[in-house]
Amino acid sequence: MRRFFDEVVEGNPELRTHYSGLHCAYMDILNEELAPHALALALAIVQLEDAYPEIDSEAEMPMSGK
Repeated sequence: MRRFFDEVVEGNPELRTHYSGLHCAYMDILNEELAPHALALALAIVQLEDAYPEIDSEAEMPMSGK
């Protein structure tokens, strides 16, 4: 998403005034694309957390420099 908006704004700075609208449209499209896979993705994450309990403890740690 950042890469997309960086390219859009850098490519045409006048679009900066439409950033909020573009962001909403981008999120709507992303939601439509991911929604059919949401359950499968959630189940895969749960399976990973069950198989690798250390993943959950790492997720609670603050990200350093990222």
